[in-house]
Amino acid sequence: MPPASPPGMRRCIRAWSVLFAACLVGLGGKLFTIQVLRHQELAELAKRLQTVRASLLSTRGTIYDRNGVPLAFSRICYSIFADPEEIDPSEPPSRESRRRARRAAAARLAPVLGRPDSEIEAALAKQGRFSWLCRRADDRIVAQVRELCKTNKGPDGKKIEGLHGIGFKSEKKRLYPYGELAGQTLGFVRHDHTGGAGIELALDHILSGRDGYLVAEVDGSSRRRVIPGRRLEQVPPVAGRDIHLTIDVRIQQMAEAAVREAVARWDAAGGTVIVLDPLTGEVLALANYPSMDPNCYRDYPPESWRNAAITCVYEPGSTFKLVAACAALEYAGLTPDTPVVNCTGSKAIGRHTIHCVLHGGTRAHGPLDLRGVIVKSCNVGASTMALATGADTLHKSLHDLGFTQRTGIGLPAEAAGSVPPPARWRDIRVANVAFGQGITVTPPQLVAAYCAVAGGGVLPRVHLVDRIRRADGSSRKLRYEGRRALLPETADALVSILRDAITQGTGKLAQVDGFTVAGKTGTAQKATPDLGYASGKYIGSFVGFAPAEDPRIALLVIVDEPKGGHYGGVVAAPVFRDVARRALAYLGMPPRLLAQAPRPAH
Repeated sequence: MPPASPPGMRRCIRAWSVLFAACLVGLGGKLFTIQVLRHQELAELAKRLQTVRASLLSTRGTIYDRNGVPLAFSRICYSIFADPEEIDPSEPPSRESRRRARRAAAARLAPVLGRPDSEIEAALAKQGRFSWLCRRADDRIVAQVRELCKTNKGPDGKKIEGLHGIGFKSEKKRLYPYGELAGQTLGFVRHDHTGGAGIELALDHILSGRDGYLVAEVDGSSRRRVIPGRRLEQVPPVAGRDIHLTIDVRIQQMAEAAVREAVARWDAAGGTVIVLDPLTGEVLALANYPSMDPNCYRDYPPESWRNAAITCVYEPGSTFKLVAACAALEYAGLTPDTPVVNCTGSKAIGRHTIHCVLHGGTRAHGPLDLRGVIVKSCNVGASTMALATGADTLHKSLHDLGFTQRTGIGLPAEAAGSVPPPARWRDIRVANVAFGQGITVTPPQLVAAYCAVAGGGVLPRVHLVDRIRRADGSSRKLRYEGRRALLPETADALVSILRDAITQGTGKLAQVDGFTVAGKTGTAQKATPDLGYASGKYIGSFVGFAPAEDPRIALLVIVDEPKGGHYGGVVAAPVFRDVARRALAYLGMPPRLLAQAPRPAH
């Protein structure tokens, strides 16, 4: 029989058993906590530690002109950032050593980044583990900063420690190689790579690509290197689609140079030139001055981002007399030779009186037929025609020529103009509308109406986008169909009248040697919201097309608030002449001798 265990040993065994059981319970509880209660949390932590997700950047679609010249494109570049906690490599870092490290790093980075030392030092002193130093840096700057991060030898042979805590992140950068050229038409791309204005905004859904990503396993080193062959998931990026505009870079350059010169010549507030193909409605140039450079759009005030030719409305003045002539020819049975008025320089309409500027008394126009009303730009004659045809007929011509709706040119925030319903038109409103007052239009609407005359009565669809590249690489050409606005014989009669307005009327300075030109001048007092007309402020304009017998281009020129002269025939017509002459030569149109010979007087 074995000897009995002493009581002390039994107590010890029981104590150790209880302790062992407690440990097992504790271990089981810990395992339960890890494997059950915190399973999801720890699994996600492990996934973060063992895998890396990297973005695969897509590229935004390129914007081309009609001839395939790139106007906007994207590329992958690098942005430079800092980890403020890693700037000081000393162990353990002190407050003073960190301050010295930031100051030294800022002194080396500032000359390369082109920023003051104080700004760089402030960025390096930010709380947290991330601070931008330079977004979308030039390749030269990136290369220089990378060099600063390397340990090198100085001229004296001493070792120069590389910068710590500096990193590089790949990002997409939008570039506009022509700077301000068509800047407000192209628009710009914001830092999040979404369109902010112009075509970039209007067609953002087509230009934008879709980023992909890569998930891979990494090793346990501090650098977390990707383990070869351990890619877990990969979604390739989808590039944005390319867009071809109707704009021609060469004609755009001509238009911008001309409007810039006109604004400077007349010390004007601004100017606009639109060049169209009158038969198709394609926008060959859309120029505004002042403009803006989309490469650095933040350097410009937000009001300069908008495209004045699209978003602004104005009273067109005498260029609008085309509508009164259309109504009289199309619906009232008049011909160009029908007598209309004996202009004495003014006309009383109820309690109001309208005037022919500078043509009162002995300088009055006298007897005029319909042709003479347009050629001499007679306000009294235009009003007389409009009152004879009536408000409803005049409004119908307005509608036929596209003044009651937007053109749909393809840019955001297009204005529609202001055309009150004819039921609210009193006689004085009818008279004023006939010569372009009391109504507002947009530049594309007006030049499109003249295109209808140039195109035999067909009002074209004004548009900027020609074709879009499909996902398979082929191009889809967009279809734009015009509509009949005038009878062919009405259009032919108006072409003849508008030719005489150049040779015998107020548009003589718009003549282009060797070509026939048809067009009309306009001079309008500048209206201000709810305040009537601004004293001494005018808008001088000219709109026309050439060659008159075989139109290849239609142009609208607007000079806003010129000083030292304000008549459209003086400030705007020469701009038309210069742009038309150069554009026709560029398009290969041969001049025709004596083509602009005056017609016999009527």
